[in-house]
Amino acid sequence: MATARDSYEGLILAFQSKPRLGEFEARSLQATRERQARLVASSASLLRFPLLTVQILHGDLSGPNVLLKDDDAALFMDFRPPTPSPGKSRVWAVTPARAGQRRGGLAHRIHRSHFAYRDANPKASANDLVSSLRVGCAAKLCSTSPFSAPVKRPHVVDAALESYGRARHAADLMLLEQLPLLEEALRATLR
Repeated sequence: MATARDSYEGLILAFQSKPRLGEFEARSLQATRERQARLVASSASLLRFPLLTVQILHGDLSGPNVLLKDDDAALFMDFRPPTPSPGKSRVWAVTPARAGQRRGGLAHRIHRSHFAYRDANPKASANDLVSSLRVGCAAKLCSTSPFSAPVKRPHVVDAALESYGRARHAADLMLLEQLPLLEEALRATLR
């Protein structure tokens, strides 16, 4: 999280040093400031989770691990049993990529993904699975992508990236705001 705070600060300074900001650059600056503020306010609660018993590590975010519904990324998943990775958190991913409200909404998608993951990895305890929400939320909030693109890789900025940036930022903030309720509901269903 300290690295993310530093990255956000560097991006804010880079945006502020530009003589003029385009529409996506201005939106990226606004999102970066908002994410940095949320990160600072939420860091203690996002890092609080119980002792974990099994590593739930994504480690392979590739095409086959992105489940699609029509033209939307519905979930990022990896059903293979996780393997320990040195220096990595013991918990990772199994969280929704988008927070659409269709077909039961965010909570429904999270429950389905966690039940499927538990079925494929029965050693994962309820605490491990519930904690993956918190770690996934923290990781999403720490990520500067795609808001760093106008500074670090301006040649990749196009309408699709701009649309993705708006949707991602909204989904990440929604997940953060709903995190306590989602964890409570998931814990109750996994018992």
